[in-house]
Amino acid sequence: MMMANLERLSVKDKVKLGRALIAEIVSGKTYPQLLWGLSRIGARELFYATMDRVVSPQEAWNWIEGCMQMPFSPACLSCVLQLGRRTGDRVRDIEASQRDRLIQWLEANGVGPDGVRMVKEPTTIVRQDAQAIFGEALPQGLILSADF
Repeated sequence: MMMANLERLSVKDKVKLGRALIAEIVSGKTYPQLLWGLSRIGARELFYATMDRVVSPQEAWNWIEGCMQMPFSPACLSCVLQLGRRTGDRVRDIEASQRDRLIQWLEANGVGPDGVRMVKEPTTIVRQDAQAIFGEALPQGLILSADF
């Protein structure tokens, strides 16, 4: 989980890590932490790293396909939404035919319009998305500062 949050890892390292995670996931070890890690490694939108640290859309699609083969769960849904999230940048976005397949899978699994919209059109990451990605908020009164 720690490595998954290191957005500045090289793409080569992210691909190695992501492939190891998807191998575990498709072998039946579908722990939510593995899916969360994969979603962070293959995220289309990064929080602080530059766009040259995003894995290729084809690599992300391979991971999405692996996730679509497993039983549907909230962790699986969160993962494929981050991997397939539309950015409006053709360099980072999965292909239109892949996006259509993902949308069909989402709709077949009863995902509501907000989830489908994340794949259909570019959306900004809102506070609720960030909390879902990173987990709990900081305890009240605790403030992160870069003044060191």
